[in-house]
Amino acid sequence: MVPDADAYDLRVNNERDGWTPPELSPLDAIVDGYRDTRYVFDRVVSGDPYGWWIHAVNGAGASPATGGRW
Repeated sequence: MVPDADAYDLRVNNERDGWTPPELSPLDAIVDGYRDTRYVFDRVVSGDPYGWWIHAVNGAGASPATGGRW
């Protein structure tokens, strides 16, 4: 949780197919304006590498991204 965050913009990327917007790939996710502090990504393909990143968002804009890989 980030103090003063109104919401979060979250990205999940299945790195097997590169970064493809989810309209083209069901293996990725773009979630804007998410208001919870937990997110369950239920499209994991066993053995595939994933990257994720998130921005905290409020009326002043978005924070720098933070993320990781699994």
